[in-house]
Amino acid sequence: MATDTANDLQAELRQLRADIAKISETVGGLARQGASDAAGKAKASLDAAVDHARSHVNDIAETIQEKPLSSAVTAFGIGVIFGMLFAARRG
Repeated sequence: MATDTANDLQAELRQLRADIAKISETVGGLARQGASDAAGKAKASLDAAVDHARSHVNDIAETIQEKPLSSAVTAFGIGVIFGMLFAARRG
């Protein structure tokens, strides 16, 4: 009777170990899948941001070509403002 109980306990422990191994494999697979999904979403977001930035750069380039004098005056004015801001920080 004690032998049957010990054998039953050993069988249950073997089954428990097998179940834990299966759970570990499942959790590992889910973690890999989650990391892959996150990387895919990050790449998609980066691609969208790059496309958006390129669009703005193209718009600015077109504006400069259409209105070169206005663009030059604007750039000069921005440079003067930045120069005054940085000079004020030094002094």
